[in-house]
Order: sequence, then structure tokens, then C-alpha cells
Amino acid sequence: MLQVKTYLDKSPIHGIGVFADEDIIAGQCTWKFNSNIDKIITTDNFTELEEAFIKKYAYFDIQLNKWILSADNDRFTNHSETPNTRPINNGELIAINDIKKGEEITVNYFEIDNFAVDKFFEITK
Repeated sequence: MLQVKTYLDKSPIHGIGVFADEDIIAGQCTWKFNSNIDKIITTDNFTELEEAFIKKYAYFDIQLNKWILSADNDRFTNHSETPNTRPINNGELIAINDIKKGEEITVNYFEIDNFAVDKFFEITK
């Protein structure tokens, strides 16, 4: 679950993005797993529609080796080669540098998602 105030808006990166609705300082936690909001998906027996949804909005966590579906704005976080957040050892995401209110929050998919290559190529189509 996002640990900072955010809003959704049109992204210059891709489609819809997550934007900071408050100033975020470097080192501040921006996301951490919350079992009341975020879901671990343990099956891979998806219908075609379910699989398409999961592949678009969830990610296959490198540390947990399971699908994670964020139920808040986090699922609209876009990939960047120069992200402003990154994962730390406990799976949380932290701000790499200060993020100003109104700035898009980004992450490098390759640092968190075993299937990042598939997502990256889907985005660039």
C-alpha cells in the first residue's frame, strides 16, 4: 500500500501514472505490503481475462516469488530507467531522492518484477 498521498493523472511515460500529492523526502518509505489492501495471489490457474488483468496490474515479486496485486493507486506506477523509488531488502519501496508534489512516482520494473521484460515490451508496443 502506498505510504504517501497520491493521485492519478495522465502520464508522459505511459497512459495513467501515480503522482505525489505531497512532498516526499529521500529515504522515505513510499510503499509497503499491507495484507488488508494488497493481495498475494498464489495460483497461476487464471482464465484468459484474469491472466490479462494480473499481467497488467500485478507483478511477480522477485523476493516472494509470488504475484502481488496492489489495490490502491500503486498498480498505476510506471517504469523508468531512472526511477525515483527503489526496493530495499524488506520489499518496501523508498524514495531515492526528494519527490516534489505533482511529480510522477516511478520504479524500475526490473528491480521488483520477475516478468518485467514482458511488461516492458507491452508498454513499448
